[in-house]
Amino acid sequence: MKNLYLIIPLLLSFCSIRGQMLLDGQVFYGNEWIDIQKTYVKMTLTDDGVYKVGFETLSGAGLPVSQIEGREIQVFHMGQQIPVFVSNNGQLNNDDYILFVGRKNKGDLDKHLYEDWANEQLNLSYSMFTDEAAYYLTWEAGSDNNPRYNLETNNLSGNLPLRETHYMHEETIVFSNFHKSPGINADNVKYSHFANTEGFGSNLRKVNEVVFSVTDLYQSGPDPRIDIRLGSNRGSHAFRFDINNKFVFNDAFTDQLVKSYSIDFEISDLTPQTTL
Repeated sequence: MKNLYLIIPLLLSFCSIRGQMLLDGQVFYGNEWIDIQKTYVKMTLTDDGVYKVGFETLSGAGLPVSQIEGREIQVFHMGQQIPVFVSNNGQLNNDDYILFVGRKNKGDLDKHLYEDWANEQLNLSYSMFTDEAAYYLTWEAGSDNNPRYNLETNNLSGNLPLRETHYMHEETIVFSNFHKSPGINADNVKYSHFANTEGFGSNLRKVNEVVFSVTDLYQSGPDPRIDIRLGSNRGSHAFRFDINNKFVFNDAFTDQLVKSYSIDFEISDLTPQTTL
């Protein structure tokens, strides 16, 4: 028993809790937004979209809908109240519903696991744990200042602005078929330390080819731009970016790094089937 009492203090002295998040110099644990006096209904989703929650769903989840007015409804995500559309601000009935914009879980929470996420987290758009995002619905009796989407009438009378000649289209391709869990020392030992370049992406290979379609291109528009985020293994690297086999940009660096590039190129380089 003497050995037991000796070991316990030593173990305790080396244990630490790392469940907190540091934001703008303040420490958060992620539950500060919860009001323990309220009842919350957890809603989960795995795709971006507009979600509709009907009266029967709320009732089936155990909410006392007959005692709730639409203006009192609140929805929280990532500790923040988000705007919603409620079909009726007054007493809810069988035909009423709630609409909200939901987005799947990406890499926002993962960043708190890295010492320097901006330069170490491989994929900012794909979580290492789950696509499932949680939204929490509750209500606050007597409240009438909750954020809302409102219906607007499309008024085309009077002096209207000139018709736009084009719009800027943005397309994102997120690779996630390979998990890069890098070794953190010369012996290639791996730990769950969320090391530099850890995350999901494409397979490690010398040449990455991406093909995408371009339609209705406005030739007089601004030059296009591509943003690339990539991770490397150890060693020396020569990075080269081509579009349709035309050289555009290159770079050289050494070691296991996360690199981000914003590369402008000419609009004439875009073709119906463009290869990067």
